[in-house]
Amino acid sequence: MEFLKIFEIYSSKMTQIYLFQRAMQEIAKKELQKLYEYEESLKDRPELKEMSSSHHSMFFRSAKDGEHRFFGSKKSSIEDRRLAVVLHKNKKKPAGSRWGMVRPSG
Repeated sequence: MEFLKIFEIYSSKMTQIYLFQRAMQEIAKKELQKLYEYEESLKDRPELKEMSSSHHSMFFRSAKDGEHRFFGSKKSSIEDRRLAVVLHKNKKKPAGSRWGMVRPSG
């Protein structure tokens, strides 16, 4: 394969990575803002602060009888959710995050 073709493929894939990164940063920013606003709203209602801010129950449908089967649950505090957003955002960020892309001349 010709060098310029390889570089075009590489550049295209890098562009896609950066677009995903931008999208994830925007999503994370919005989610962190919502968590901050929720946490601020609890200042007026301290009795709610000890409650989990998120509760997830996990089920799957049994292939044998079609019934739902419970297999776990997770309660999350605001801090747990904030940490999850940050960790997920950082997972989507390419190492170095400021790669310079220079097109070859010719």
